[in-house]
Order: sequence, then C-alpha cells, then structure tokens
Amino acid sequence: MAKGKLSEEVKTLIVQSLACFDAPSIVVEAVRKEFGETITRQFNALLSASTFTLANV
Repeated sequence: MAKGKLSEEVKTLIVQSLACFDAPSIVVEAVRKEFGETITRQFNALLSASTFTLANV
C-alpha cells in the first residue's frame, strides 16, 4: 500500500469501528485481519468519525 493511501473499504471499517467506540488497537487488528494492511495505532488514534464525510466513505 502506498504511504497515505487507504482504500475506501478500509476507511469505512475504521470510521464504523470508531463510531462504535472500539479501541484503536482493536481497529488496527481488524484492518490487518480483514484487509492484510497495517496501520499504526497512532495513525488510527488521529482519526475520528467526524474526519470523513459520507461522500468520502
């Protein structure tokens, strides 16, 4: 994966998980298991459901 490029599916999973108040470590693990991609907990912690609009996901 190119640095800084997340697929729409990964973005959707992150936003949905954070909207359900899942811990960043849980979201990181879910992305790794479901998509085989690695994101850091620090990156994930910067994101919130308000970061993305419905047009982006």
